[in-house]
Amino acid sequence: MGQYYIIVNATRKEYINPSRCSSGIKMAELVQGKLSGILFYLTCDTTEKGGGDIEGDYRGRWKGNRIYVVGDYHKSGMYKAILKGCCKGYKDVSLALCNDYFSAIGLSRIE
Repeated sequence: MGQYYIIVNATRKEYINPSRCSSGIKMAELVQGKLSGILFYLTCDTTEKGGGDIEGDYRGRWKGNRIYVVGDYHKSGMYKAILKGCCKGYKDVSLALCNDYFSAIGLSRIE
């Protein structure tokens, strides 16, 4: 079966459920698929722009934050708690973030 993952920002209380972004949710699918650059995009920290930089509303939004890639096998239970809404205050930013990221890199948006 394999382990499934979500990406959690504990500082901002936001998370990405890759399955909502038309992506696989196993590790190999995440590192090889269209979401492979999303953590770089979210944590990019620069004060100047140069050739080849991509722009978007979420670019750099998570820089300096506590970010975890959490699997459903993890003993903390965080994966299941967040997806079931048991972790109060956590917001699913999957669709808005992925559409912003996909637009920035020239991929089709998802609905």
